[in-house]
This record gives sequence, C-alpha cells and structure tokens, in this order.
Amino acid sequence: LLSFTMAAGAVSMRMLFAGAFVLVCFIFFRNIYQFEGNLCDDQLQKFQKQLEDQEYRFNLALRDEIYRSETCQIQMEQLLDKPCPTSTTTTTTTDNTHAIPTVDMPSSSSMIDNINIPVVVITCRRPQYLAQSLDSLLKHRKSARFPIIVSQDCNHDETSQMLADKYASTVTVLKHSYVHNDETYKAIARHYKWALTQIFNKMNFEAVILVEDDMEVAVDFFEYFAFGLRLLKADPTLFCVSSWNDNGLERFSTEPDRIYRSDFFPGLGWMLTADYWREIGPSFPDEYWDEHPRLPHVRKGRNCIRPEISRTRNVGRVGVSKGQFFETHIQHIVANKEFVDFTTWSTSDYVKANYDQWYLEEVQKARVVSMQELESESASGGQTLRVIYRDFEEFKRMANRIGIMDDEKETIPRTAYKGVVDFKYRGNRVMFTRAELDFSKDQR
Repeated sequence: LLSFTMAAGAVSMRMLFAGAFVLVCFIFFRNIYQFEGNLCDDQLQKFQKQLEDQEYRFNLALRDEIYRSETCQIQMEQLLDKPCPTSTTTTTTTDNTHAIPTVDMPSSSSMIDNINIPVVVITCRRPQYLAQSLDSLLKHRKSARFPIIVSQDCNHDETSQMLADKYASTVTVLKHSYVHNDETYKAIARHYKWALTQIFNKMNFEAVILVEDDMEVAVDFFEYFAFGLRLLKADPTLFCVSSWNDNGLERFSTEPDRIYRSDFFPGLGWMLTADYWREIGPSFPDEYWDEHPRLPHVRKGRNCIRPEISRTRNVGRVGVSKGQFFETHIQHIVANKEFVDFTTWSTSDYVKANYDQWYLEEVQKARVVSMQELESESASGGQTLRVIYRDFEEFKRMANRIGIMDDEKETIPRTAYKGVVDFKYRGNRVMFTRAELDFSKDQR
C-alpha cells in the first residue's frame, strides 16, 4: 500500500510539473506573439503614415523589416494595393550636384506606374551636345518619377564646368573615375558597364532609360517609356524598349501612335530592367557593347519594342563612330512632334500571343506586289502591300532601291520582326517579307 501511494504521488508530481511547464510555455509564446503583433502594428502604422505622407518608397529598411514577418507582409501588401500618389521626396547623395530619389520596390503589378525610372545620359567630352540633350529632357519631363543622371567619363574640364554652372540644381552627376585618354569603343563599353553597375547594383533602381549625350527627346518621350516599363513587366518575351526606328525618316514613318515588336535591338535611347542587367551584366563585353544584346545566345528569341516615329533625335555629327551613317541617314531621322498619351494604353495588345495573332493577320491580308508595281504610279495610297524576298541579298537590293537601311546583324535586318520589315512608302504601308513566313517560331 505504501509503495502504491508513493508511486501515485510521483505520477501526480510529474503531471503537476508537466502542467506547469505547458502553462509557462503557453504564457511565453503568447507574449512573443503579442510582442510580434504589437511590433507588426507599430511597423504598419509607420508604413501607413509614410504612405499617406508620400514617403513609402523611400524607406527600404522599414519595408525589409516588415517583410521578415509573413503576417506583416500580407497586411502591408493590402496597403500597397490602394492607389498611391507620386512623390517628389529626395535623399542626399555624396555627389556634388543634386539629390536623387531612391528607387521604390513595389510588391504588386498595380505599383508599376510608381516605379522611379532614371534617365542616364552617357557623356564624355561633348558639352555642346550634352547641353542640348539635357535641355530637351528637362523641357519635356513632367514628373520627378524620372530623375536625370549624367554619367560622365573622361574627366573633361569643360564638360564638368558646364554641368556645375547650368545644371547643378536639376541633374545628378556620376563621375567615372577610370583614368584614360582614349575615345574608343572599348572606353564606351567600359563606361556603360560602370554606369549600369551604379544604377542597378549600388542605387537599386528597378529600370533605367539610357541615352547618349547627342540625343534630343520627343514631346512624349517619358510617357512612351512609362508605358514601355509596363510592357516589360507584363511580358517576359521582351527585353528592351527602344525610342529609335532605324527607318524613321519622315517619308517612311507617318503614324505617331503606332509601335511594333522587333527582333532587332535598336539601342539609341532604350530601357532595360534590373532583371535583364543581372542576366547580361556578368558577360557584358569589353568592346562594341551594342552588339552583345543581338547575339542569339543572349537575345534568346526575345524582342524589343520600337516606335514607328522615333522618340529621340540624334544630333551628334562628331563622335567615336566618326559620323558613320550620320550624313546619309541618321541626321534625317525625325523625332515625334505630336503628343501621344501612352499612359492610357493597355499592354494586352502588345503581349506576344495577342500581337503575333494580329500581326500575322496584317501580313496575310496585305496585297503581294513586285518591286516594279510598288514603285509605279499605279500603287495609290492607303493600301497595305507586301513584297517578298528570298534571301538577304535580295532584301538588300530592295532596300537600296527604296532607301531604307540595307544591313543586318546576326541575320536580322534592322527593325525586322519574324523577317518582316514594316514601313510607309508613298502613302502605303509596305512590308518586305521573307518567302518563308513562320510565326510559330521565334527568330534567334
């Protein structure tokens, strides 16, 4: 009996201790949960206030702190789903010019229109062109969403002085410290890589528009690229948005509200995202950087967006290229003068599946004609006409007869999509198309 009583007492003690332990654990974890909940509430209250004060995008540290808690993250994303105003808040940089907005990092597609998109102007020693470019950008910019950054190479005193005298309060200057006296394609590639590293790896921007210092912009340049970013975010088969039409002479481009997909990388005023830079940055070339995105293993069948009427105009007769194509072609390409409100456009028409279906129908319904018929007076305006070429040599002869660009890169003619080069001629829409028209494959 005594043994039984002692055993029962031991069991009771163990149960008592176990119960006490469970109670202590419950109290402990409840306090932790309440602490985390209170912390989450405090953080979200801060975030809500910043949202109301238009400062939410400038506090990445708070955003990251909130993201450590799944519950807080969900509640914050619910806040972000509400419409948010554009902010003009800036933070100070160590540069000697002007404060630069810190990039926002939205958590949902509804926030894309609030992403800050810097315009980076690449310059070296052409202050006369740079002033034209900056004046044009500042004239047409309507929102602080587009900070203007000059990336300066060469340590050119006249350029530095001009920037300090005229633009100290309106642009940010980044100075490439690499010391050199050469103006070669190697120096340009090195500068581009450095500038993109600063923008994406150091400043953490989500996208960037690159222009060179000899480019003036069109009246709707910023609206065009705002829409372009939405396209890049909506469609992974796109890797860039360009402001340039290689065949954008006035007689070949007449519709300001028409844009196209293209297998050809145009450059000359273009946008890329941080994701794309993380992909190509490690293999960025030491020379001829603009040939790199055209390589099949880099492009991977992806496309660019380009306008019918260019959104930039090149004024640079003097430069590293020594005026290649400038006298005969580039100086005659016009920038759009009629404002198009791209902010009201839907991306759905330009997403690959929808666009390909529409474009194939456009090509198929075009009337097939010969070069002789195209050039004859009988080809009255308002038609869509198609001329077929069997190989690139035949395309080159056709292009020379009309006056459009006749070269190719990686077997792709300039502006081409699926082998179709689309332009205006004598009031008609004209398509030079390959004999084998296959929209089921991506041209690589």
